[in-house]
Amino acid sequence: MAISGGKLLYYFMASGNRSIPPCPDPGNYVLVRTKEGTFWRRKRGTVKNAPVNVVLRKNNKGYKVLMPAVSRMLTLLKPYTAELSMGRITARWTGKLLKPFNETGKICLPVLIGNDLQPEYPFDSICHLPMEVMTSKQLLNIRLKTAKTIIKCKNILVNGEW
Repeated sequence: MAISGGKLLYYFMASGNRSIPPCPDPGNYVLVRTKEGTFWRRKRGTVKNAPVNVVLRKNNKGYKVLMPAVSRMLTLLKPYTAELSMGRITARWTGKLLKPFNETGKICLPVLIGNDLQPEYPFDSICHLPMEVMTSKQLLNIRLKTAKTIIKCKNILVNGEW
């Protein structure tokens, strides 16, 4: 527990074998479960009155359109991304698409160019092969040029190309 600005804040991340602590006040707290962990968060409006402003309403309308759209895109990519550790990619992509959507009312996919599917393991850092990226209409081709030195010898047991 930490005291900040005279207010008591309760924050606990539970992961692995740790148990979730009891709720400090069931009327004022909500249990939030994410891939990063589980914690208790104060309900909106319990500390001070929280009026909904115009921007929040506009963003809420955008999220209602974008979240299902991003989920459908990721469902199509699922056969190719099954083993990747993508974290909260739906929330990240929706956040990137929200500003252009609020300005134009349309989904603007070019804002996703250059995004890593798994930011903890960027493709450039794990693949050191020369590659060629080509796009044509609705098709993306990535060609990796293989060489005899794809896997470097780390010990005497691994001594050749895989």
